[in-house]
Amino acid sequence: MRQDGGQLDVFSPTGVVPLLSRQLLTSGPKPVQWFDFGSTGGGQVLALSEPQPGQVSLFDGQGRALGAGAGSPGAAGVWPSTGTGVALRYDAAHQRYQLLRLLRRELRRDEVARP
Repeated sequence: MRQDGGQLDVFSPTGVVPLLSRQLLTSGPKPVQWFDFGSTGGGQVLALSEPQPGQVSLFDGQGRALGAGAGSPGAAGVWPSTGTGVALRYDAAHQRYQLLRLLRRELRRDEVARP
């Protein structure tokens, strides 16, 4: 991961070319988490938390937004979150991710369809 002001570039663990490149609203630290579900069929997921404005975005292993339009309360796979990270689990039987996030003092669980 490389962050320069509001510009964030995220690289896959084996890549040289950015997996995701975004211009963000704020220049503060952005916790990034990489989930690799390997043999379960869940693929790889990147979670990008933005403490200000208080949201988390999910992307697949190719940098495409997950949950865009379905299951996400916001546009382009963005969920309100006040924590500095999330938990993510893959349910292979239903081909869905379960996203656990903190919103103020409340733990929220959302289901996100796998593309």
